[in-house]
Amino acid sequence: NRQIRVRKDNRVARHYIRPEQLIKITERRVHYQSAEWAKLMAVFTENTTLVQTTRGTFVKSWGEVDPADSVWMHHMITVRDPGALVAAFDRWMNSATGRKAPGQVHLSGVVAGGLGSPSHVVSIGYASQAEAEQWQDSLAGNGDYATFLAAVQQISDYHGANLAVRVKAWGTSPIAQTASR
Repeated sequence: NRQIRVRKDNRVARHYIRPEQLIKITERRVHYQSAEWAKLMAVFTENTTLVQTTRGTFVKSWGEVDPADSVWMHHMITVRDPGALVAAFDRWMNSATGRKAPGQVHLSGVVAGGLGSPSHVVSIGYASQAEAEQWQDSLAGNGDYATFLAAVQQISDYHGANLAVRVKAWGTSPIAQTASR
């Protein structure tokens, strides 16, 4: 492992990079220097505005990974006790209500960026907007969900969320490969 130091808000954080991560970083650098990448970025620059960027690493996943899920809610939080957050999710996903949850849930630790400088992102994937809305509506007044929310609120600060809808995908989804680690 190679240790790097990152300065943020006058605090120093240590991050460890495994050798296989260094190889991937090197491969990305070569890709990012290609003519094809430059053309893609020119189109993005002309037609889009960057809202936010977040880089994270998977901590744990729940539910069935389905590459067809196209509607994603990403909740940004700062967690004071990551172990307690994982335990709260485990209890919720193993509750009577949580076992019925559609879609998939992924907890990621934030390495850089994010809305409100979060420490973690909770990503929930659904097959459709209708599925997401029906599920959320079903949780109103639900005791299992209220218990879960109370546990999470005690150990974290909420920064907000964004809704993403996948319009088109190229290649294969890395979620199945990385979420199972």
